[in-house]
Amino acid sequence: MIIDLNSKSKFDRAALPLWYDSKNGSKNFLNTLKSSGAVKTNAFTVDFESNVLTIGSREEENCNAEDAITLKVEIDTWTADFTTISVAGSNVSVGKKVNFALEQEDISGPYDEVNLFKSLAGNNKTCNTSLSTCECSEDFKDFPALEFNFNGVIFTVEPRDYFSYNNGTCTFRVSESSQWTLGAPIFEEYLSIFDGDQGTATFYRYHEIKKEEAAQPAEETKEKGNGWIIFAFICLAVLILLAIIILILCYCRKDPNDYKQV
Repeated sequence: MIIDLNSKSKFDRAALPLWYDSKNGSKNFLNTLKSSGAVKTNAFTVDFESNVLTIGSREEENCNAEDAITLKVEIDTWTADFTTISVAGSNVSVGKKVNFALEQEDISGPYDEVNLFKSLAGNNKTCNTSLSTCECSEDFKDFPALEFNFNGVIFTVEPRDYFSYNNGTCTFRVSESSQWTLGAPIFEEYLSIFDGDQGTATFYRYHEIKKEEAAQPAEETKEKGNGWIIFAFICLAVLILLAIIILILCYCRKDPNDYKQV
């Protein structure tokens, strides 16, 4: 079952309760689909990049299994227990729950913890705390990631996820709430698969961010430059060697009549 989020029809809009009853004792939307045989799998995939919601299957055939971030979640609420939330090595929160909420437009968390996060993220930057803004570049350079540690499994919220950019100003897409909730910014960054049968949420980043790869082009350029220098020296050495060989050959083949008797 596929729902096209691009559709403009006025007759295909309704709120979908995308949660499972873990006891299978209710007749909610997703449980009913499975019990009626309309779908074979208690799972759905949220693809914001293609604006498609697929119910009844895990749409991960084109994903690299090594890139998967899989978390154990409570399927009734889509919440997970995290060990820590940190920014640049400093803890923002310890030992609580985070909710994944497709319908929420931003990221939210407890007041004190959100303010601590903003303070750490904007450290040594020009920021306006009252407006929740910072001066920045479009690539959000030098801003740290927000890291959720789920018992050793790291889930990263990049600056481009928690900021919106406009003409040199970055505005935090983070608000205050009773608990940590990861909304639309996360689904814009990750292909997300929620599996009621396995009790898991699996995430694949649309465009993988790796600092090692980001530095690779500069290293490759340097290596290529060194390669050309070595090649030039080799060519020069070969030319000099050929010149010496030619001179020796010419000397050895000199006509004896060219010599004068003394």
